[in-house]
Amino acid sequence: MTSVAVNSYDMPLIPSGKYAGQPATVLFDDPSTLNWLKLQPWFEKKSEWRPIYNLIVHQSFVQPGADSKTPEHNQLQNIFFDPNIQRRLIKRMFRDHLNKITDSINKLIKDPEFIESFGIHDEYTVDDLLASSGIKIRVEAEAKFNWDVVIRFDACCMYFYSLKEIEENCKKTYLKTHNLENYEEEQRLLYETEKNAYEQKIAELDNDSSAKTNGTDVRSFFGGGTSNTGGKSNPGASSNNYFKKQTLTSCFDEYDKRYKATICDFNKKYITHRKKYFNDLLSKYFKESSFEIKYRSSDCTHVIWFKIFALDHNIYCELKPSLGDDYSCVLRKMRVQIEPILKQDEINRKDSEYEIAKKHFLLILGRFSAKYTDIALLRQKFDPKTIAILFTDELLDDLPKAPTIENTGNCASRGVKESTPDISVLLTEVSLLKSQLADAQGIIAKTQQENDALKEQIAKLQKPTTKKPAQKDAKSITEYFTK
Repeated sequence: MTSVAVNSYDMPLIPSGKYAGQPATVLFDDPSTLNWLKLQPWFEKKSEWRPIYNLIVHQSFVQPGADSKTPEHNQLQNIFFDPNIQRRLIKRMFRDHLNKITDSINKLIKDPEFIESFGIHDEYTVDDLLASSGIKIRVEAEAKFNWDVVIRFDACCMYFYSLKEIEENCKKTYLKTHNLENYEEEQRLLYETEKNAYEQKIAELDNDSSAKTNGTDVRSFFGGGTSNTGGKSNPGASSNNYFKKQTLTSCFDEYDKRYKATICDFNKKYITHRKKYFNDLLSKYFKESSFEIKYRSSDCTHVIWFKIFALDHNIYCELKPSLGDDYSCVLRKMRVQIEPILKQDEINRKDSEYEIAKKHFLLILGRFSAKYTDIALLRQKFDPKTIAILFTDELLDDLPKAPTIENTGNCASRGVKESTPDISVLLTEVSLLKSQLADAQGIIAKTQQENDALKEQIAKLQKPTTKKPAQKDAKSITEYFTK
């Protein structure tokens, strides 16, 4: 049986075909080959293709020697289902962004021009900002591609509504400035006059069975053509009442549209004027891409939308209760898990007309205790632009502090300098060490078996191939003295 080309934390390689020897992620760039593979009955059954099948179909890695989930790991995973921890994580990861928006909003709400239109508001904190935005957070454990936790949240905004009485006063001021104080009222009265005339004429047609028009041309009632009855009775006109009413209604509908268009254009000019005023005010504190100004026709006010997060975000988390000098294994594992996600992003970006969710990759540590590496070097090796590192003490107050490294000038003598832990912390560490010891003993036993098997093979190879001459059986004393 052919063995699959893969080690503990490497991407599986394609065993045969036109992509033989290449990482399995190349298949994401070839949808036709990918779909063909999914239809093959042997794809799932052949052992050399099984890791690739799991990656493509189940979005999961089956890695030899992968770490088992310890109780400490499960306990760490569970805390991310607490909404308070979710918000703390978002605050920590996007701290600079959220602080900047909060500071800008607090400056804006103190501006006299803002207070004039929106009233007085208390200062905001980052927590207030997230609460006002109605941010929706979703958490998934044991997610695709072997991520321990994935935290997703959507784009969100917060709003400010202008005061209705202030808007009414501003509109009056605008009309007075442009000599249009009575324009809207005049247009309304004219419209009511025309509407009453239309309704009266319809009532006459409904009540007059002889359909006398008294010399009025129904087609010219709203500026139509000429057709006068001369005020005489028309015996056949009663059958035409329906058509006359239709003509009147059609003419009035056209007039109604012209009136509404006139009022709409008038309002648009005022709304444009008002939006420019708000835009100039907000531009002093924000970029134009970070806010929107909308008019609410229901109550003739304005609303400002501040984009707290303009895009959806996905945070992919790898959880480690404890990490030491074996951190390189975790780094390789995370790189393998990141690769298919970025590949899918490339495909989705081509196929979708909308912005896709922004991806973040995070390593969350309970403790870091290393003999040859300090925390600063650890962060540097994980490349903060790709993988960020966060300690649990930055999210929880009741967990032990992240260890600090005491530099003595010699890497070999660097030790962990910690505050005195309480008894629960010591018990947790003892349990973790026991688990690590059991794993190490299992590896040693397996290695010993392999060594014994090798010794047996070596012993077989070292046996001489030539046969020794057969030795005669020794005679007993009785045989020597008897004939």
